[in-house]
Amino acid sequence: EVIEEISSDKITQYKIKEDWYFEKERSVQEVRILGICPVYYDEDKDLYIDKGWIYFPQARNLMSKTIAYNQKNDVSNMSFDDLFQKRYFNSYIQKESNVMDRYINQYAVGLDALIKADKIKGNIFGWEHDLWNF
Repeated sequence: EVIEEISSDKITQYKIKEDWYFEKERSVQEVRILGICPVYYDEDKDLYIDKGWIYFPQARNLMSKTIAYNQKNDVSNMSFDDLFQKRYFNSYIQKESNVMDRYINQYAVGLDALIKADKIKGNIFGWEHDLWNF
C-alpha cells in the first residue's frame, strides 16, 4: 500500500457526516458529527479527492488540543473541537437518507441541487419549529 503525504495547505474542504435526531427527554433536536473527511484538489487530474474518513468521536481528544487559527480574530483561541461542536463553519447538504441511497447531485445538478439542499434544510427547520406549535 502506497501512502501519499499531503500537507494541510493542500486540503481545500472537509466533508462532514452528521446524524440529526430528536432527543425526546429534553424535547430538543440535536446533531451529532459522526465523521470528517479531508478533501484536496488534485491539479493534475482536475479532481477533488477524498482522503478517507476519520471517526469524529475518536478524534475529539486530538482536536481539542489543536488550535484552529482564525485570521480574522487572532485574540480568541479556539480548538478544532470547539469549531466543529459550536458549528462555526459554512456547509451545504450533499445527501440525506433515501431509499435509493443517492447523493443530491445524482438526481439534481447546479442550481437545482442547491435548491434541493435548501429544501431539506427547510424541512429540518420546519419539523423542529412544528414541535412547538400549541
